[in-house]
Amino acid sequence: MARTLLIIGILLFIILIGGGIAIYIIYFKSNNQTQQPISKDVLVEAIDGYTKQKISINFTVIYNETIIGHDVTRNDSYTKISLPSNINNFQYFISSPIYYTDMDLLGGNKVTITAWKIGNISVQQIGRLNESNHILLNLTSNYNNREISICVRWSDNIINVFNDNYKQIRELSNQLDCIEAGYIWFPENIDCGFWCKMGFKDKIISSQHCSSTNITKLPPHRLVGKIDRCFYIKKDITNTQSLLIDLFHKSYSTLNNNDFIRVYIIDSNNNFKNVYVFEDENGNDVGAKDIEFVIK
Repeated sequence: MARTLLIIGILLFIILIGGGIAIYIIYFKSNNQTQQPISKDVLVEAIDGYTKQKISINFTVIYNETIIGHDVTRNDSYTKISLPSNINNFQYFISSPIYYTDMDLLGGNKVTITAWKIGNISVQQIGRLNESNHILLNLTSNYNNREISICVRWSDNIINVFNDNYKQIRELSNQLDCIEAGYIWFPENIDCGFWCKMGFKDKIISSQHCSSTNITKLPPHRLVGKIDRCFYIKKDITNTQSLLIDLFHKSYSTLNNNDFIRVYIIDSNNNFKNVYVFEDENGNDVGAKDIEFVIK
C-alpha cells in the first residue's frame, strides 16, 4: 500500500512539474510575441530634390524583388505604412509623370525619398551645314535629364554623320575599345548541359561581344524606320551642367540649303528593375518627351 502511494505521489509530482514547464513555455512564447510584433509602422515622405519641399507621389515598397506595400506620399505630413518588423532595409520605388522614377534602399521607421523633376531640354546650334563639317549642339535643362542619347537622320546629299566619342555598341569589336567606351565585354562562352553531354543536344556557343546590362537597345521602337544612326552618350544634364555634343558629317559637293540633319534627343528613366530604359514594356516614351531638332 505504501509503495503504491509512493508511486502515485511521484507521478503527481512529475505531472505538476510537466504542467509548470508547459505553462512557462506558453507564457514565454506569448510574452516573446508581444515583445516582437510581426509588423511595424514606417513613416514615409517624399521631397523635391531641388526645392526640398514635400510632394505627393506614388511609391511602392519592395523586398527581395517582391512588392510588399504601396501608397501615396502626402505634401503636408508623413504617410504611415505597415511593414514586416524583422526587416530593416526596404527598396522604395517612386513613379510619377513629372518626376524620374527611382529606387532607393532605405531603412528605419521614418524615411525620406528624394525625387528629381524631369526637365525641359533646350538646344542651341553652333555652326551650319553648308559652312563646316562640324556642328556643335549645346543641350541645357531647367531641371534634370538623365542618360541622354541621340538618334539622327540625314538628307540625300549627306553621306554620313558620326562622332568618335560616342560609338555604337555594334561598332566595338574588341575588348579594349568596349571597356574604354564604358560597356561590358563578354568573352566566348560554351554551354553544354546534361542533355548536351549525353549527346542529345548541341553545345550553345555565345560569341564574344560588347554589350551593356543597364540600358535597352537603340533605337527605341517609336523611332524604328525614322533614323539612320543612334549614339548612346550616357551623360546627364542638370540645371547647372549642360551637355555639348559634337557631330561631324561627310557630304557630296551638291550639298545645299535644303539639306538637313534631323536629331532626336532621348533621355532615359529607371524601370521597376532599376534599369535605365528609353521606353516602357509597351513601347511608350519614358522620362521627358523626345526633342526633335533640325540642323540646317
